Amino acid sequence: MYTWQRALLVCLVFTIAMAAAPSLTPIQDRLYRADGKSFTGILTIEWRSFEAADTSNIPTNRLELRVVNGVLKTNLAPTTTATPSAQYRVTYVSDGRIQFAELWAVPPSTTPLRVRDVRIPTPVIGGSSGGTGSVTQVAISDVTGLQQELDVRPTSGLNYSPNRAVVSNGQGQLESALGSDSECVHVDGSSGPCGTTGVFGAGFQDTEVPAGTLDGVNQIFTLADSPIPASSLHLYRNGVMQRRNLDYTISGSIVTFVSNAVPQVGDILQASYRTKAAAGPSHVLCSGTGTSTTSDTATVLGSCVIPANLLHAGDRVEILIDVKHTGSTATSQHEIRWGTTTLLSRAAGTTADAMTARVSFGFTTTSGQYNTQSWGNNLTLASSVGSWVGAPENTVTIDFRGWLGSLGTDSLALVAYTVLRYPAP
Repeated sequence: MYTWQRALLVCLVFTIAMAAAPSLTPIQDRLYRADGKSFTGILTIEWRSFEAADTSNIPTNRLELRVVNGVLKTNLAPTTTATPSAQYRVTYVSDGRIQFAELWAVPPSTTPLRVRDVRIPTPVIGGSSGGTGSVTQVAISDVTGLQQELDVRPTSGLNYSPNRAVVSNGQGQLESALGSDSECVHVDGSSGPCGTTGVFGAGFQDTEVPAGTLDGVNQIFTLADSPIPASSLHLYRNGVMQRRNLDYTISGSIVTFVSNAVPQVGDILQASYRTKAAAGPSHVLCSGTGTSTTSDTATVLGSCVIPANLLHAGDRVEILIDVKHTGSTATSQHEIRWGTTTLLSRAAGTTADAMTARVSFGFTTTSGQYNTQSWGNNLTLASSVGSWVGAPENTVTIDFRGWLGSLGTDSLALVAYTVLRYPAP
């Protein structure tokens, strides 16, 4: 045979070898139900991408295997010699629903294996193993893709506790809704008395008839209260909703119709809108325990997020904190911050181990003024007054921070904090 013919034959054999299917392990068994009847149903076998021992590339996929009269027969690529380590997830479906699932680790074999030879001896997924044998622990990192899936799921925040309605805080963490058991939870996560009046500017006026003369000439009508926000006003004329800034304008509680939309004699006007909550007792906006730190740099020990359109001019907010210093070798410092504004910052000596502080904050439409007090065990009373510029309706985060004067065995903890709101009339 010519040399070129030998070379061509070698290339052909090598190409065929490279294109050969991966070696498979036969799995054969007879499946029964606990009552002795043959299992009939579907096995869904799923796997993630891996490379078999013979370098065959097995991409992520799944297959459905029909089992009739208990006869299980299939061939699978070995996973015990795969790169990376791989497993099959097998789901048993019968009577129209998923019965249970388990994991298989398939070794290389030319002789048929039974299910018991490939089943991983761990508790059944989605149920109890029902056995008393040992349990193999699987680390999160051992399950491909599990950590990534966990990272995109919400985590519990500092104020999470069981048996409470859950809301999402400003960082997307899950926390328990605050308030008494008889109150209702609003869509912004706040709570208040159930009914027509809420806590956070959630009073309502429904199907109110605006005051004014219906004569085809009068353009000005008056509402019983000012809509907050103005966009919450739904104004109807003869059942047709009017368009703000096209059919009418609004300033406070005064509605002014444009000249070509003036209500006529016999027309029916109705208005529905939200208002600021009525004055009343204080309401808890945030409350809970904080964390501790051993750091010598500022550390957030707790926080409270006040959502937009919650506070209004004339409202008052009171902030209370209790701080605990453990140890006697380092000084400490704690702060209360309103957004980027430091309302209170108090340094304490090594012997001050129990401290407390409170801030009272009042608001106008464009600013606020606050006063502070702080004291403690071996810490004298101190007070201050300050001002802040901004609209109270904006979202704000209140941070409680603390740190130590030096690193060591000392720690500083936020024992508890409470943020109260006193609504204006």
